[in-house]
Amino acid sequence: MQATHTRAARAGRLLGALASHSLFIAAIIVVFAGVTLLLWALTPACDFEGTVEGTVAPLWYNIMLYGKPLRLSVLEAIRLIALVPTYLSLFMILSFIVSIALIPRRAGAELLLGVSLGYLSLGIISPLLDRVIRAVCKSLDLDLVYTTSAGVVNLGTTTVEYSHFHAMLASMKLYLVFALSLVVLSTLAYLHEAGLLSERKREV
Repeated sequence: MQATHTRAARAGRLLGALASHSLFIAAIIVVFAGVTLLLWALTPACDFEGTVEGTVAPLWYNIMLYGKPLRLSVLEAIRLIALVPTYLSLFMILSFIVSIALIPRRAGAELLLGVSLGYLSLGIISPLLDRVIRAVCKSLDLDLVYTTSAGVVNLGTTTVEYSHFHAMLASMKLYLVFALSLVVLSTLAYLHEAGLLSERKREV
């Protein structure tokens, strides 16, 4: 019985120690997640060489077909949707500074909790949208070589090179790690700063 009580007390102390530092840890993860989202939006997802030349990124693209600019409605739509995680990333980076500077700390914990829930709901756009981008890039991988009765007609080929760095930024696993860590830590920070994890509630 006493051993169970001792383990419970030890677990409570560990939880209290984690909660006391959770605001700072959550703020650090927020800025890392925000920078990751921003880099995802700005860095190229794939490069083309050959008949189709250029680069495609979530926020911008520059594609040439036989030396002429190519505009695709699906890529224009992707650019508009990518604005959501981009604005979210900027807000997350800003909230890192604000949450650390806010006094009382409870206000900072409330801000981080709101940002964490926002990332949980909107951050998933980046891995889902990245799949659409890769599908579009694959459709532009043109191999215009035909065999006819008159012989082989070669109108050109295209080589697509996908960015491993960009794929890492859009990883679903990375999103889940950031999202779950932020929700847990920001919730702990809020409960701690509200005095709900201590025996004696703090004055607000």
